[in-house]
Amino acid sequence: MTTETPVSPDTRRYLEAALAACRRAGEIHRQHFRSAALKVELKGDASPVTAADRGSEEAIRETLHRATPDLGLLGEEFGQEGDERDRWIIDPLDATKNFVAGLPFFATLIGLELDGELVLGVVHAPALGPGSGLSAGQPGEESAALGETWWGARGEGAWGGTGTWLETCRQRRLRVSETAEVERAFVVHGGLNLFQRNGLWPAFSDLVARANRTRGFDFNVFASDLFSKLDSPQFQAGKMALVDRPLEVELDREALDASDSVRITIASAPAMHA
Repeated sequence: MTTETPVSPDTRRYLEAALAACRRAGEIHRQHFRSAALKVELKGDASPVTAADRGSEEAIRETLHRATPDLGLLGEEFGQEGDERDRWIIDPLDATKNFVAGLPFFATLIGLELDGELVLGVVHAPALGPGSGLSAGQPGEESAALGETWWGARGEGAWGGTGTWLETCRQRRLRVSETAEVERAFVVHGGLNLFQRNGLWPAFSDLVARANRTRGFDFNVFASDLFSKLDSPQFQAGKMALVDRPLEVELDREALDASDSVRITIASAPAMHA
């Protein structure tokens, strides 16, 4: 357990509500994960959705509303409800494609906006970490001890650990890498097709050729995916959980049509851009 400064009372109140919501979502995810009975539908944008997506968002909304009835809610599956400036922002199951494929790299993202500013973000991966059940209905430890969690709060840094108790998910402080040269950097991306579709393949190819290591991951716990997704509130929530004040650099988009709404960013430590 860390000996750093205690979490402020306001942050603790909101964080404990978000962690309780993540706990309920994780229970639902584990009930459906790798289930032969899981049914997959396609939404209007051709992205997959399952009972785990919808059921976990309903549980998250209920938990957050009970804990903070004065705040609004914005979720991926059920949209906006209540206040639009003081609100929770919810992606109940990020990386549904991984979930459907039986890969444990998926997560719940919950962010908090107050007066229109993002102040808190939590990422919870229920199928990662010690003791997590990896099949539908598989027995595991007490649910609050399962999964891995990352969170960040404005002015209080970013933290990681296990389970969904504040004491256990504040085991280590997360810090931005101090690497200052691309040649020593670890480049992580959330998918190659965004770069290819948006005319950025040559620039990305050059970056990969210079980097020390590259890997592809497919859910928003990993930094590259956080910073290369659409600039929507759900992804801003995940971004907040990685670093308190991240640096963003927008890639050159001269090849893109002016009407294209896709915003692709690359993020790194400030030393990389000094």
